[in-house]
Amino acid sequence: IQDGAKALAPAGATAVANYDEQLSLLGRLSYLAVSNDSAHWLIGVNGTHVIKPPDLVRNGGYTLSTTPGAPAKSTISLGDLPEISIDSNCANLVTTGALPADHMTQWGVETAGNYKNFYGQAGYYAYSVHRTPLAYTVFSNAGVSAPAVVQPNGNTFSGWYVQGSWILTGESKSYSPATGAFTSPKPAEPFSLKDGGWGALELAARFSDLNLNSHTADAANVITDWSGTARTTTYYNTVRGGDQKILTFGVNWYLNSVVRFALDYQWIDVTRLQAPAAVTVSGTPVLPALNAGQTLHTIAFRTQLSI
Repeated sequence: IQDGAKALAPAGATAVANYDEQLSLLGRLSYLAVSNDSAHWLIGVNGTHVIKPPDLVRNGGYTLSTTPGAPAKSTISLGDLPEISIDSNCANLVTTGALPADHMTQWGVETAGNYKNFYGQAGYYAYSVHRTPLAYTVFSNAGVSAPAVVQPNGNTFSGWYVQGSWILTGESKSYSPATGAFTSPKPAEPFSLKDGGWGALELAARFSDLNLNSHTADAANVITDWSGTARTTTYYNTVRGGDQKILTFGVNWYLNSVVRFALDYQWIDVTRLQAPAAVTVSGTPVLPALNAGQTLHTIAFRTQLSI
């Protein structure tokens, strides 16, 4: 979760000033419903409530609710990388952008389990952003205007995933009570040229869907300008962050409990309608319908050291 004020300059300084800290509550509960020598099944719930995002405007300063066109006092932005990142410069293919908001609530359910050398995991997450009022200069006719405050409806977003793996060499993932999660398998015969061990080999697959669209076809609008018979219309409730679907196939080779090699292929499909910026029309305003999505294919090879 990005709060709209955490963008960092190259030197590491905060690019946008924060005038107060974020205040949040978060938690997770998990229950191991099945536990025996050959199988484990974990179920859980999690949640986050952002009571107040960091303020971008000092106390007593203007806010969007009182001054048309002023910066928002606080914003919330949701976005995610396409599950593969090389460095901190990787871009989010889907993002809501900065939404003027005063709080956000997230809840999720999760499950994971293994049976001998098979493993599966899935989760669903929902987000609800409570928007703050917005102030506009609204024109009712050419040259006739007045300030007006509108209250956007709340925006809701969701994401889910399902994944599974098969360890060809027969090992199983261990369950850790301390973290309430499963750990990487420990090779029964660590890789060794001397002893002939080859470590553990795992085949894995995953599918995920992140939907950051809300009110994509909502024609609620305010007229912010007027020139002759043409009106400039702003859609204040429509969020077109995009829908990102990812299919992943991977091979993991655990040489021992410390070294792992991973080879992954990803099919990434992003559907993202054109953002509804202010549009000028002479008749009834129409939301733009241009699809700016894209399809990507990636292959990544990585080495991991766990000490």
